[in-house]
Amino acid sequence: TGTRAWESKWLGVALWEWAGLVLIVAVGAWLRFSNLGLIEFKGDEATAAELALRFVRDGVLPKAGLMSSVGVTNPPMFIYLLIPMFAISSDPQVITCLLVLQGLAAVVLCWYIGRKYIGPVAGLTAAALFSFSPWAVFYSRKIWAIDVEPLWMVLLLWSVLSLVIDKKAKAIFWVALLCLCLCQNHYAGCALTGAIVGM
Repeated sequence: TGTRAWESKWLGVALWEWAGLVLIVAVGAWLRFSNLGLIEFKGDEATAAELALRFVRDGVLPKAGLMSSVGVTNPPMFIYLLIPMFAISSDPQVITCLLVLQGLAAVVLCWYIGRKYIGPVAGLTAAALFSFSPWAVFYSRKIWAIDVEPLWMVLLLWSVLSLVIDKKAKAIFWVALLCLCLCQNHYAGCALTGAIVGM
């Protein structure tokens, strides 16, 4: 009877799978939310905060984002995403928490995509690897453009699979839109866009 209880479903998902997902997200949240006083806040983070606060306080909309390591200015998409967050609070720890929530949403979406196209075990495995990855944790705790990339990347993966596997022609709109957003957020998105176009 115990096995049968775990196999019973809620919203079409077995209880054991819900339990696994909750555990994965809980551990991922603990890794990301613990020791917020140790979050990295240096030049790039301070510049991003300043650009967002200029709009919040003075209405000055930035025309460019952070300077890249190769000396080329990034587009301002990330600053635009920060503006609503800084309208809520100017505390870097609060902003970090809001960015962490996006990262955890990406973990849940990763599980959903994995179970939809492969199976429950694959979904939980992918979510666990994503949730516990040291670099995924590290880069979710910075006020940096790379923080928002995971959620958009997972959404892009879902759109590509919908287009290629499910044959949903409308998905091409989301593929194009998300590629543009990724490129506007960070130039690394251009390489991914090139790979998708070449598929």
